[in-house]
Amino acid sequence: MKKLFFLMIALFVGMTAVQAQEAVTANDDEVNLTVVKPAVPSKETKAQQKAHEKELRAQVNILAHEKALQAMEQGYFVVMADRITNGATGYTASGLSDNANFLLRQGDAGIFQVAYLNGNPGANGLGGMTLHGAVKSPSLKQNNDGSATMTYSMVSYQMNAYVSINLYKDSDRVMVDVSPTMGRARVTIYGRLVPYRNNKIRIDK
Repeated sequence: MKKLFFLMIALFVGMTAVQAQEAVTANDDEVNLTVVKPAVPSKETKAQQKAHEKELRAQVNILAHEKALQAMEQGYFVVMADRITNGATGYTASGLSDNANFLLRQGDAGIFQVAYLNGNPGANGLGGMTLHGAVKSPSLKQNNDGSATMTYSMVSYQMNAYVSINLYKDSDRVMVDVSPTMGRARVTIYGRLVPYRNNKIRIDK
């Protein structure tokens, strides 16, 4: 009797094991596993890591430069200023809001705006000036040192200005000189030049 009892237990355990095995078995087309390999500890020294990071930054800067240059060629870009120098007084403002201080070109039209926010409302109520105009005689030159220079005139009913943009080598950073033809001193802005196209912006020419 005991032998029969143990035999029945053995059969029950075996059937349970088979059922459990069948419960977790699935066809290949029913399972989609994403296996991530464990991270392998880096064998680079600190000096090698710094060199690698420097190389990556250089590659990123080169790509940014190429995008900026292409945007200049196409004529659709914005320079977001983080520093401004007034040529008449030598006053320099930094840490500025780049959505209020910019040079915008949209094909044959553009806007130049500065807002010092220094307590003086200025001509545009923001402590600076805003110039809308038509872009005339654009010219782009790639220099031997890897930089690039673009020049053009902005012509409007307000005033005319001469714009000179210097794109630094292996970077999307630029220095922009805006020189009104009469009545105002040159203004220099520094910042990044990035591709930008927005058909909703109204530019009075």
